[in-house]
Amino acid sequence: MLRVVSYISAMLFMALPALAQDTGWIGISIEDQKENGAIISRVQPNSPAEKAKLKEGDVILEFNKESVVGAQQLTRLVRETPVGRTVSVRVRREGTFLRYGANTDALAELLGFLYAECCTRTQAVNPREVDWTGRPLQKR
Repeated sequence: MLRVVSYISAMLFMALPALAQDTGWIGISIEDQKENGAIISRVQPNSPAEKAKLKEGDVILEFNKESVVGAQQLTRLVRETPVGRTVSVRVRREGTFLRYGANTDALAELLGFLYAECCTRTQAVNPREVDWTGRPLQKR
């Protein structure tokens, strides 16, 4: 377990410089659907998407005036949008077409927080004080 956590920490540490270039983020998890668009499966609390009133189950049809074909394309569009830009998001919610404005935020800030949490925990563990699963050894 400790090795897995250390490996993940190392991979995250190596990926951070590439991701630290202010990649756009709006705070949603999305999935493909049979038709064009991407369906929102989760909206993160206090994210730009939540502030823009996007909801789980919304189907994103347009992002920044560009038609959305699927989840992969939408992910690329969001990442390529400069941080701080307000973009128009057109959605279908329960058969009604709506348009919202969302401000992109920096993915690097979120990753920096996760990195700090992860590395703080793994560096605080002395490998001689845990077993192979990462559980503390019982003191004799």
